[in-house]
Amino acid sequence: MIFVKDIFLSKNFKKNTYKLSNYKDNFKFPDDCEFAYIKIQYDYKKNLELLKKNFYLVDISVKLKIDLNKYKIKKTLTCIAKESDKKDILKIANDSFVYDRFHTDLKISNKVASKIKKEWVNNFFNGYRGDQCFVVKKNKKVIGFLLSIKKDKKALIDLIAVDLKFRNLGIGRDLINYMINFYKKEIDQIEVGTQISNQTSIDFYQKIGFKFNSYNLTYHYHKK
Repeated sequence: MIFVKDIFLSKNFKKNTYKLSNYKDNFKFPDDCEFAYIKIQYDYKKNLELLKKNFYLVDISVKLKIDLNKYKIKKTLTCIAKESDKKDILKIANDSFVYDRFHTDLKISNKVASKIKKEWVNNFFNGYRGDQCFVVKKNKKVIGFLLSIKKDKKALIDLIAVDLKFRNLGIGRDLINYMINFYKKEIDQIEVGTQISNQTSIDFYQKIGFKFNSYNLTYHYHKK
C-alpha cells in the first residue's frame, strides 16, 4: 500500500488527503484523493518522475543534529506547559510560521496553513502527538514554546516558536537548553528540521552547535 490516508490533514483541509509512503515509478491515486504529498531525500531521477505525476516541489528542508556530549547546558527560566497555557501557545503557533510547506504552497490559504499549526499544538494537548511542551513566560504569559518528541536515544524538536515581540532575546536558545537538560540522561542526540529558505533559523541552530545531517524534498499534489 503506497498511499496512506492522513486523517489530521484531511480534517484540516476538509479534503481527502493522502501521503505517498513508498515511491514507485507507476502508481495510481486513490479515487477519492483530493490532496497528496510525499517527502523524499534528494534524488534527481525520482524528482523528474514525480513531476510527471502531477506533483510539484513546495519545500526543500534540512535536518540538523547536535551531539549532546559536546554541549554545555545552561540554566533557564523555562518550564513545562500547563493546560492553562494552551491559549497563549495557540496564538503564537498561529502567528509565527511563514516558511513551512503549507504557507509556501500558493494553493493553500494562509488561514488554513496557520490553522494546521494551531491544530498541531492541539494534538499535543489532546495526547495525540509529542511528549513534552516547554514554555518561557513573561508576566505569567507564554512568549515562546517548544514541542518535543522522544524516540529511543534521540529527541526531535517538533515545533518551536517565539512571540514576534520577544524574538532575538535568547528565548529560543533557552527553550532548547531546557529541553536538553530535561532529556540529558535519556538521549545522546537532538534533531531539528527547518526550511532551506529560512536562513535566520539555520543560522540560529548553527550558532547553538547543530550541524547539517540531511536534505529532504516535499512535493504536493492538488486534484484539478
